[in-house]
Amino acid sequence: MWNWLGIEPTSNISEIKKAYSEAAKKYHPAEHPEEFRQLRDSYKKAMEYAKGCNEGTTTSPYIEEHLARQAEYHDQKEEFEQREIKRNQEPGRSSDTNDKLRFDNISNAQNPLKKAEKESLSFDQIPNATNPLKMDEQKEQEEFDFEQIGKTVEEPEKPGLDFSKIDGIDRLSERQSRMLYFAGEMLLAASAKPEKYGCREIAEAIFYNWDKEPYAGEITPSFIELFIDMLGSVSGFDKQAIEVIENTLFGNKSGSEYDELRARFKASLIENPNVKRYKDKAERDDITNFLIKYTETATHSISFEYIIPKGKIKPLLKGTVYPVRNILLFVGMRHEYYFIEDLTMRVNEKTDELTITDAVNKVILKVPATHKDYQFLYSHLVEYGCKVISRENINIKTFISPLNSAGKLFVYFTSRFKMFAISLVTAFLILSIFSIAINADFENIILNAIRLVVVFVSVLTVWIPVALCAISGLSSAVYLISMIFFVPVIGEMLRDIRNGDAVYERGSGVFIFKRYIVSVAGSHYQVLPIEKVMSFNLTKPESPDRQATITCNTTIGISKSFFAGLYTPAMAVYMLLEERLHAIKEQFLSPSLERKYERLKARKIRPFLSPFLLDRNMRDTYQMAAAVIPIAIAATTFAVLDYANAGSRSYQGMLFYREAVAALLFCLVGLISLIPIWSFRRYSSELLINIGIQCKHMPSYYNKAYGIYVLKDYFVSIDKWMLTIIPYNDIVAIGKEVIDGKSVIRIQTTDKKEYLWGNNKNVQARINAESINEILGHYVELTKKTA
Repeated sequence: MWNWLGIEPTSNISEIKKAYSEAAKKYHPAEHPEEFRQLRDSYKKAMEYAKGCNEGTTTSPYIEEHLARQAEYHDQKEEFEQREIKRNQEPGRSSDTNDKLRFDNISNAQNPLKKAEKESLSFDQIPNATNPLKMDEQKEQEEFDFEQIGKTVEEPEKPGLDFSKIDGIDRLSERQSRMLYFAGEMLLAASAKPEKYGCREIAEAIFYNWDKEPYAGEITPSFIELFIDMLGSVSGFDKQAIEVIENTLFGNKSGSEYDELRARFKASLIENPNVKRYKDKAERDDITNFLIKYTETATHSISFEYIIPKGKIKPLLKGTVYPVRNILLFVGMRHEYYFIEDLTMRVNEKTDELTITDAVNKVILKVPATHKDYQFLYSHLVEYGCKVISRENINIKTFISPLNSAGKLFVYFTSRFKMFAISLVTAFLILSIFSIAINADFENIILNAIRLVVVFVSVLTVWIPVALCAISGLSSAVYLISMIFFVPVIGEMLRDIRNGDAVYERGSGVFIFKRYIVSVAGSHYQVLPIEKVMSFNLTKPESPDRQATITCNTTIGISKSFFAGLYTPAMAVYMLLEERLHAIKEQFLSPSLERKYERLKARKIRPFLSPFLLDRNMRDTYQMAAAVIPIAIAATTFAVLDYANAGSRSYQGMLFYREAVAALLFCLVGLISLIPIWSFRRYSSELLINIGIQCKHMPSYYNKAYGIYVLKDYFVSIDKWMLTIIPYNDIVAIGKEVIDGKSVIRIQTTDKKEYLWGNNKNVQARINAESINEILGHYVELTKKTA
């Protein structure tokens, strides 16, 4: 725009008029009609910009960006044409090339493009009609007096359309600006590849719903006039596409004002017969790829699919949503788009489901809280001006909200169960209709034909609800089984909800209580005590529209992972979990727990050691060793009874001896199991309780490969069911050595005993090195000593 005028961007109207006057000397409308037209468009846009600045309000940002793109397009086009002219003037180039590019060098030849334009716009045969192109030039000559620059253009006055009746371009509304900007960008993109995108299907996709309210009411004469001015950069559309655009702008509108604008439109957008089309019509994927060109960045697709096998029927039943800048594009049976600023999003208070409605309050999409792209879609809509109706204030940076009801915890199960119930009832009804129809017998031929049709349709359709019923039923069963883990802790969770200590992350299935984490992993719930977590790791996704992962490294060597939404909300969840983990590890024991542990320490007789083993891994190891004892006792007892009753039995021989050998083996295994039992019972109750407290309530580390605990005051090892406890105060020397290519930890104690950890041959070398370094690293961290 400013390049044509030859000045820098300014709001000075006098300077713009002066620059226009100087530039018009170069491009007289009779000698250079195309250049004068470009100059005229630049002058009008510059005047509009200046008027907006002088009134205190600049042009809409949509229009400004579009004008900048148009100016860049014109500059590139002009540069290309100048480069081609220079190339054609180079010596040695063939005359064929010059002839193809310059028609004025051929005597008695005409440019076929100009000839086609003249033939299609010939008004000479129409009486009392005026060529709108010449009228357009006449209008510009009336606006600008060429006598001031020493040239006078004498044009005879011709009766016909009078463009002077059209008022100046009014300031557009926000919706009009969005419509004009979007149409301009899309038409400009279509002009770049007219052979592929200059067809009717593309035009229908661009102007989708413009013939309905509220968009139809925005197509005013001022809007149409600015739209026509924008068409200077558009070309290459076929006849059907031009008809679609014309019907969209004018429809059934009549009157002299619209007749004048229609004539200008027909003069501005002309079919180019020399464009060779790739196909007769644009395919579904072609239209999708074209509309996505509205953004210059990668577009994230959000699928809303049914459970249908791949094939011809799937594209008709699945729906995909593309958030493309300030529009929401729907690709299904047809292409639809909505300006995000015209949408309203309602958040369900109980389920967090999003209900999105258009400008006329029609529901266009429902997004359940269980959808994996819930956060991404919500953030995008809010960012581009979608109206949100919600009783709660939702933070789009963290998506963390107070958990006020236990119902949101079970919404994942209820959504699956609801689908199961609906599909079950549907399948039952279809089967009932099928059963009635197959057993009915009518004498009337028409009724029998209807019965056969019903049977046929039932057979074709019943498999859909049956498949949905099976899949959703299995998913519901998995959820229901995983909910068993809620039973021991549900009371504490409900108390946290009442006290306001429970929060959750919307759209990710992560619920954080005071002492527990509940996450939805796949098709089941997983409950994890925060006190069992040693550390959390946050994994950043490959792209910002994907979900981040949080991994919980537990004290028993098991890692559990769950998706935590987009990276920024996941970071907030990660920080909250770290905060709660730190609070749990640092908090002093409650009075009730102190009294419980003191009573256990005071016990002198310990017939059962399990209550003294607070750590689950230690307790399970001891119980497995102890379970062999009653089995061995029972087997020995049966063997003795069999031997005592051998005289009354009618048979002797191999059967008895086999029972005796089995009893002997059980007795031997029972005797061997006494060794690991002794390794646990040799330590005092007070020491076992202290170790349990440090495992459960203090920072600790557990290495699963070697079964080694690094606690605040102790090394604890469980190797081959044998328990070994080494207080740090008893350690004289500790260090790392390499034996047979593997790293080991050598410990010397005050009682002159030596322990060697890490020489397990079944552990790989890489895991061996990592484990030894982690054990010594946590020892140094917890004790502040140098290994």
